[in-house]
Amino acid sequence: REQDNVPSSRSLGMPLPFPFEQFPPIRAVIGYGSAVFDQHGLQDGGLSNRLLDFLFVVKDPEAWHRDNVASNGGDYSFISRFRSDRVAQFQRLGVSKVYFNTMVPLDDGRQYCKYGVVSEEDLREDIDTWSSLYVAGRLHKPFLCFSSSEQPMDDLEGLFERNRLAAVRAALLLHGPEVSVGQLLQAICGLSYGGDIRVGIAEKPGKVKGIVSAQGLELLSLYLPLLRSALVLPPDTHISHPHPHHQHTMADTPHQHTEADPHATEEET
Repeated sequence: REQDNVPSSRSLGMPLPFPFEQFPPIRAVIGYGSAVFDQHGLQDGGLSNRLLDFLFVVKDPEAWHRDNVASNGGDYSFISRFRSDRVAQFQRLGVSKVYFNTMVPLDDGRQYCKYGVVSEEDLREDIDTWSSLYVAGRLHKPFLCFSSSEQPMDDLEGLFERNRLAAVRAALLLHGPEVSVGQLLQAICGLSYGGDIRVGIAEKPGKVKGIVSAQGLELLSLYLPLLRSALVLPPDTHISHPHPHHQHTMADTPHQHTEADPHATEEET
């Protein structure tokens, strides 16, 4: 399975070197989380000692798991290795419809990752309906997305863009026009945590603020064009960093979408 790493147009710079040949064919690989972006910034082939987080988007989860158990059986639990036909069924029983394997060695064991497998159909459903916000919510935040050269990414790029636009509209509906740019970005990053019990128990209380602080420039590169296209910010607005208390608020310029369905397209509004 000779595959080349080709970044999506929304990826930040060059993609991580991902060993596609280690797995059955993957429609797209999505890298997310602080460890991925720390790794992304390393030079001269340096490796992070932190666990990398990936989502594998596949066409047919049942066939993919069957092939992956045959070639990478050690990624799975003991029971899953002997009942690979049930892995895909188990995957779709959960709310997120994602099946995770963790502590998987990459690059001959020099790096470890956790990867979740999601069908392209379920990915599209979660983004279009926000049925769980598990995948869609992760894609509100910066991520790297790359695929094989044989798989065009244009359709997924449009899907990801609609998801971000929906997040902008939902955040405006929740907070109104007086919200600052920094607060709006915090609201967007916090959408998927609103009903997540882990935020109060296992996750750090300041997780959302930490994301905006650490990835502020990446968030601006993703959302400023959408804010301008939605007439929320004038085209010449310049913001150097999305500080939570930045003085520019959404009320400084009229916008047209606070009453719109957050999943509506530009044409529908």
